[in-house]
Amino acid sequence: MRDSYSGSITVSKTAGGGSIPSSRALKHPCKFVYMDSYDIIIIGGGPAGATAGFALAKSGKRVLIIDKEVFPREKLCGGMITEKCIKILNEVYGDLELEKIIDSKNNCYEIYKKDGSRLNECISATRNLYFVNRIEFDAYLFNKALSAGCAYKQDRVVKVENKKVFLASGLTLESEFIIGADGANSVVRKFVSNKVRAKKTLALEIEADYQDIVCLKDGIFPQLYFGFINCGYAWVFPKKNKASIGIGGIIGKNEADMGKLFADFLTLVLGAKADKYKSEIKGFPVPMHNLLRKPVKDNVLLIGDAAGLVDPITGEGIHYAVFSGLAVARCILGNNTKENYEKYFYKNFYREFVIADIFKRIFFYRTLHPYFLKKIGEGKKYVNLCFDLISGEFEYSKLLRKILTKQK
Repeated sequence: MRDSYSGSITVSKTAGGGSIPSSRALKHPCKFVYMDSYDIIIIGGGPAGATAGFALAKSGKRVLIIDKEVFPREKLCGGMITEKCIKILNEVYGDLELEKIIDSKNNCYEIYKKDGSRLNECISATRNLYFVNRIEFDAYLFNKALSAGCAYKQDRVVKVENKKVFLASGLTLESEFIIGADGANSVVRKFVSNKVRAKKTLALEIEADYQDIVCLKDGIFPQLYFGFINCGYAWVFPKKNKASIGIGGIIGKNEADMGKLFADFLTLVLGAKADKYKSEIKGFPVPMHNLLRKPVKDNVLLIGDAAGLVDPITGEGIHYAVFSGLAVARCILGNNTKENYEKYFYKNFYREFVIADIFKRIFFYRTLHPYFLKKIGEGKKYVNLCFDLISGEFEYSKLLRKILTKQK
């Protein structure tokens, strides 16, 4: 049986409202106190930086988080988090207050073709997909970091050099360790590596009222669409008040303008209401295919999007942001920080992403992609396998072994 949500928060087709209900908008005090140096300076207060800051401050370290924005702040994202992400969040923060961070959860997802016909669906008795409003979710984790003892300064980082951080305000701060958690367009990354992303991936997104969506005929469940874009997919993700509708893929693999591709998708899922949302389309870069082999230089360590930690196939980034934030904190609290983080990063991130990229190349290969979609539509094996993968039941390396050894 499919559940659109099994908790205190419900998803309603007639729900309206703004993006940040006032009762859930999280505020924080300015806690910056100038010091010549800190144990750790974290650039970026999103899920990666907030998680690292929380873990380090709880262990008694003097931590400063620098972010150019004030929280809560707008953040474009599909907002899907998985069972493996919930597990890591519980490991870091203890029992989560799910009602404060989760908009909806579903034990089912559906896969569709470009013409709107459904290929298949997957229903799980034990696993869920969760959806968050990133404005509230990020602010919640950020405030957790402040509560643990992190200081905070709103400012823009212009350069990192040796153990120093240079700010747009003119201040220069020093730290034993500097953590780059400043997202897809990371300034800190430029100090660590001059690697330029060869494949640029872009996502376009709107948030639509449920009464305007015509594709949710059988209930409000996550939907994935293949065929609108090469080397990517389109989605409809349910949240509390609205649904996130988006499309993402590698720009260079598509001859048509992505705006035109997204307009075609909006026509399918919104019908006559598509024109209503044209002015609300927003885009954001997705740091896929941007992974570094060694995200460390001297005392500077990269985590989350800044390190290129976005699943090459699904585009999932929140799990890897939280996971890498916890990992870097543990390495700093241990010995041989640089060496340990490099080894941990290779084993738990780099190796898996290389294998995932191989799977992506095969799945989206022009002559093979129709075959794989046909197989997805023939039974539950492959959609169940995908649910197992994204839930963390196994990793890409195990999936590869299953295929090579023909395990069931």
